Amino acid sequence: MHSHSQYEQKDAAGKRANPSSRFRTFLISESTWQKMIGHCKREFPLEACGLLSGKNGIAKTVWPMENINRSPVSFSMDLEQIRRVFELIDKRDECLIGIYHSHPTGKAYPSAGDIAYNNYPEVGHLIVSLASKTPVVKCFEMKGKKVTSLFIQLVG
Repeated sequence: MHSHSQYEQKDAAGKRANPSSRFRTFLISESTWQKMIGHCKREFPLEACGLLSGKNGIAKTVWPMENINRSPVSFSMDLEQIRRVFELIDKRDECLIGIYHSHPTGKAYPSAGDIAYNNYPEVGHLIVSLASKTPVVKCFEMKGKKVTSLFIQLVG
């Protein structure tokens, strides 16, 4: 297993992070992080997608979703599956905190389609690039056409 210091020490744009960083922080538990990356690797060469829920602003639950596009370059989630997962999130007294998907051969940055079809501007969007041997994960806030990098912090 490799060290996650590369994710904890740098913001989503790759700059060294510091306490006065202008980047907002996306909090995710270590186990959730591992499950999310594992799901993306299992779906390779297709794009994987899923939801992240939790409490107190920390993503603690992974909800792997079916990519109904079955595509290496795009993803769509089934509306009925989303509805069922939202019910389960409510039952756990959690809320939607993030959405993730993979870019099997592309970089960890939102595509034009990711931006255009974003239905959840209030949550973090994590993109897992599998283009190199070690997955690269970055997080963004997407509001309209504006994309802002978020710092990712792994927590217990």
